[in-house]
Amino acid sequence: MEWQNKLIAELFYERIRVHVDLLSLHDLERELCESIGRALREAGVADRDKAALTRHYLEDAWRRFEQDLCAELEGADRDCPLCAAPLPAAAPG
Repeated sequence: MEWQNKLIAELFYERIRVHVDLLSLHDLERELCESIGRALREAGVADRDKAALTRHYLEDAWRRFEQDLCAELEGADRDCPLCAAPLPAAAPG
């Protein structure tokens, strides 16, 4: 049973990985780091804090994104007519 769980987990990961462009995310992180660097320089904050702040904000954004995704998935189960239980059969009349 353990190998089946590992296989299912790997299949889920691979399907998600196909839909997420890691290179684009890396570019986004770099752009955000540059933006934070400019803002910090204007505020007189040392550049050495740039990477730590970028990582902090990025991790916070991912946590919020995960919460949004979970809420969306939970809501989808309730609102999706295809996911709802079938209608009860009509009584013969």
